[in-house]
Amino acid sequence: MDFIPTGYITARSAVDSILRKRHGEDWGQEELRLENVSTPVPGAIDDNGQAVEGQYYDREAIKAGREQTMEAEEELLAALRRGELTANIEDGPPVPIDYWSSGGATTTVQTGILELGSAARPKDLKWQHSSILFSCELFDDWLSDAPDSATSRRRHDPGTDADLQNKIETVLAIARQKQSKASTKPSRNQLARLLADDKRTSEIGYSEETIRKILDGSYRVSQRLEISGLPGIDPRAI
Repeated sequence: MDFIPTGYITARSAVDSILRKRHGEDWGQEELRLENVSTPVPGAIDDNGQAVEGQYYDREAIKAGREQTMEAEEELLAALRRGELTANIEDGPPVPIDYWSSGGATTTVQTGILELGSAARPKDLKWQHSSILFSCELFDDWLSDAPDSATSRRRHDPGTDADLQNKIETVLAIARQKQSKASTKPSRNQLARLLADDKRTSEIGYSEETIRKILDGSYRVSQRLEISGLPGIDPRAI
């Protein structure tokens, strides 16, 4: 998007605003430090044939930042599904509320770009890959009224939770099918890659990273809805 109309913000800016409200105005500005322990760099050797060692950036801090971002994206999506917020198509009409329960909705919140999918009406296809925008005034009003904690005090709509539960359980059901057909039991990461490439799960809208969390039960929404991951899944293997 080359130009943002006055009085509007992008989906990315909306998510950033949620993060700053939840975690402080300096969210994302702290310097990432290196971990203390050095680790061999895979495939790298020095002139003497010795393994080259390096230090990871703080993986726990990176993981926490990613999880907080995902929570903010989920909060924004839930508000759109409940009709508390309305997004507008750039140079077009408001996004219909039922779109936010479609398979491309999660991707749209993450990227700010409409992903209509194969089920879109022909007359709507002209909006495919268009940017979405939020009115600054309406978004600020919503954010100022939103509960202080996205995890403990946020209102959860039963209909939205039922939809999320159905999507997560669909991912797990497809994962079990692939497990049963595999000659050797795939690891979590292998299975996540298979699911991300499967049309049935890609239409739901979860990223490969989220699918991995669903498979091992660490996805925050799964934990809140008390949905377990696949038993015995190996989270360590590539």
